[in-house]
Amino acid sequence: MGTPLFQSEGVNVEIRKTEYWDDVDVMWLGISTSPNLASIQKLSTVFEMWLKNSERMFILWPEDVQESEQLAPPDLPSLIHIVSRLLEHRELIKERLVCTCIQTKGLDGLLKMVKETFLSMYTPIAPFDLGVGPNEADHFVKKCIKKRKKICTVTSV
Repeated sequence: MGTPLFQSEGVNVEIRKTEYWDDVDVMWLGISTSPNLASIQKLSTVFEMWLKNSERMFILWPEDVQESEQLAPPDLPSLIHIVSRLLEHRELIKERLVCTCIQTKGLDGLLKMVKETFLSMYTPIAPFDLGVGPNEADHFVKKCIKKRKKICTVTSV
């Protein structure tokens, strides 16, 4: 559990600590209903406000917490909105984002297609991936933190 930042029907956003690096926060999004454009717009505003008011490095970690089936991925208008907001805040993201790991329950053809569509519109500044389940997601995040620590160590010497 972390510090609650935002809650709406279907989404809880918390700022959590990571056990791997004290200097990094985790912006965790527990998503229990498939996001629509309106909910993504609200989340992007929360993200923007937090980004402008915090100076800490962070990991963006949305997680499918739906108990039964896998959530439907965002539609094209929602992806376009996400990309526009990421581009708008590119410099802040570049300085502080360690990685983005979207934790899913599975990786079907539709989810792969949405990932490819997103990556065709936006080139991530920091590592980005979909992790199936907690172990795969955790492994990806650990790898990203290790890489970022090396960069920070080299640049601070």
